[in-house]
Amino acid sequence: MLRLINHIERLLMMHDCVIVPELGGFVLQSVSADHSAKEHIFRPMHKEVTFNSTLKHQDGLLAESYMKIYSVDYSKACSMIEEDVNLLKARLQGEQSFELGRIGVLSLGEEGQYIFASNEDRLFGIDSYGFPVFHFTPLSELQKERGETLLPVDTKNKGDIYIRINRNFLRATAAAAAAIALTLVLSTPINDIDSSYRASIIPMEIAHTPAATTLAESIEQTQVQSETLPVDTDIAIATAVPQPAPQVRNSGVTYYAVIASVQTEEQARQYISRLDQTTFPNVNYIKKGSNIRIFADKFSNRSEAEVLVESLRATDTHKSAWMHISR
Repeated sequence: MLRLINHIERLLMMHDCVIVPELGGFVLQSVSADHSAKEHIFRPMHKEVTFNSTLKHQDGLLAESYMKIYSVDYSKACSMIEEDVNLLKARLQGEQSFELGRIGVLSLGEEGQYIFASNEDRLFGIDSYGFPVFHFTPLSELQKERGETLLPVDTKNKGDIYIRINRNFLRATAAAAAAIALTLVLSTPINDIDSSYRASIIPMEIAHTPAATTLAESIEQTQVQSETLPVDTDIAIATAVPQPAPQVRNSGVTYYAVIASVQTEEQARQYISRLDQTTFPNVNYIKKGSNIRIFADKFSNRSEAEVLVESLRATDTHKSAWMHISR
């Protein structure tokens, strides 16, 4: 009889219905999540096992399980199931109830009907799916514990916005504001700071002008001094016209406009012989490792090489031209 219960438990893990011939079917049903407002308890969605005594036909599922486990044919498996079912019925007649392992308890009613009670705490209980029953503390109790005050909601004026105020937060904010205000009051006056640490707003020549000299006079004196400088002075006077940056030559760098790559030097010479020497007067090849690259021309200036590569790519025969840099 134990082997029948083991088969039912294993099959329920993979199927929603397991029919035991001449006994009934064990069906898995989904139970929706619910909430008890009185107890503040939330129960997540889970499954429970039910029993349907009208499902008594042989669907082959239980027989196939017997065949795989005991390596018997279909007729032998059906015979073994019938033997186990008859033994189960006999135990029910004598004891009136029988525990089906982790599935539940099957009992015999007063009128001979089968009564099944699932065991929610075992095989298919809520905890087995990883979502146990939990208690959610009401918001009113949490507010009392945290010392929060929730302003009453006026349903008549829907344009108002109500904000939850935490008393502890208000106390901390008030203390921080008081500390900042005290720091500002006790801070060092700006006049006591050494003048050497002040940011300079006007030229030092103007800053050290005697008090009788006005700002306009100082600026005028500075302009006159600039205009009366001798021609051979070492002081460079900046002008508003930007000077062009000097060109920097890439010493030791050569830019090749490559038009083809071959494996041997003989292939390179044959390729060059087929080209028009008037169009490519400087055509040649270089060997880099195992590759030989044929170039139309080489330059020491990158921009000149890029111009040639772009013009080669515009033709039909050298669309795959590219630039190789050698140092």
